[in-house]
This record gives sequence, structure tokens and C-alpha cells, in this order.
Amino acid sequence: MRDNIYWIYDENNVSSPLGRKLLIVGQSGSGKTTLARYLCEKYPEVFEIIKNCTTRSKREEDRDDFRYFSVDEFMKAKENSEFFFARFGSKPLYGYKKTDYEEIVCNKKIPIFMFRFSGLKHLKNLMKNYFVIFLISDLNESLVYSKDEDSVNLIVESESISTEIKKAISEFDKDGKSYIVLRNNYEEDFFVQIDKLGIEDVLNSR
Repeated sequence: MRDNIYWIYDENNVSSPLGRKLLIVGQSGSGKTTLARYLCEKYPEVFEIIKNCTTRSKREEDRDDFRYFSVDEFMKAKENSEFFFARFGSKPLYGYKKTDYEEIVCNKKIPIFMFRFSGLKHLKNLMKNYFVIFLISDLNESLVYSKDEDSVNLIVESESISTEIKKAISEFDKDGKSYIVLRNNYEEDFFVQIDKLGIEDVLNSR
């Protein structure tokens, strides 16, 4: 049940919690991973995708962006306070480890995190010094590209996305937080939008 989902954020024993971060936010199938990989390939000296720890099975198209855990291993990592940010209560479980974050920061790169809108809702007032790319896509197209085992989750989430985006942007504007909005039409125009993204904005905004 989605009502049972909860998140944890823990920056204890993280040496550089104020380091710059890029958050790509969108529903399943919206192209978050495609965008993250594109930015890393175009700016290899600037960005690196932080590995996503998960209890789901490995997929054929997965690269080295994931760490695979059993549920018991994942829960043990939680008990040991190994996660910087993680989602529980709905399988599969997902999280980002503190050690993976610190390794990227020590290499003087910006870690790329990928979240759904529901994750940002719980994270936005906890994590510091981040730039958000809101990635929007058509629901029907997202359903085609989504790897979510339960498409109902995507439909339910999509129904509230428009409202969530407007609310988030309004709050970001009020608080002076930095963001841009990209629309993925699953065509070459998407990458044109990305190329127009001023990387200096990501690096220098606060």
C-alpha cells in the first residue's frame, strides 16, 4: 500500500552534507536515467550518478548505476545507518548510501540523485544545496517506458503530478530555490532542451 511508504534522511557522519547536488525528479518512465547518463557522458568531469541501492532484480538494461540487496541486507544497512536517503514500506526498497555520496564528493564531482515527486516532497526541506530538474512526460508515453512493476502506482502518481509541480515550483520560488523544468517528448527535441541547459546554473546556483 502506498500509504505505508516512508522515507529516512540521515546526514550523520557524512563529511560533506553541504556539497552541491543535482536532483532529477520525475515519474517512472519519464527519462530520469536517460537524462542523468547524458549529463555524465557530456560532462564526465562534473557529474556522476550516485548508485541507487535496491531490492529489485537486476534488469538487462541496467548498467552500473545500482547496487542489489536482499531485503534483509537492505534492512541491516538501515540499522547500521548506512543510508543518506532511503524509501521504505513499499517493495522494492530504494536508497542511497553515505559512502557512495562521499566518494563522488571527494572526487570533486556533483552527485546526481533521481527521485519521483513523492520523494522530493519529503526531501526538499532536509537536503541542502541542490538544484532540481523537474522532468515532465506524457502519462501514456511514461507507461510504455516505465519499468515499474505496478503501473497503477504510476497512474495514481501521475494524476497528482500537475498539482504537485505547481505547488513545488511555487514553494521553490518563494524560498529562492533553484530549478528548471524539462519536458520529455521522447524525440530528439528532448536532447536539444538538455543542451540548452546552462551548466553554470547548476554549478553556481544556491
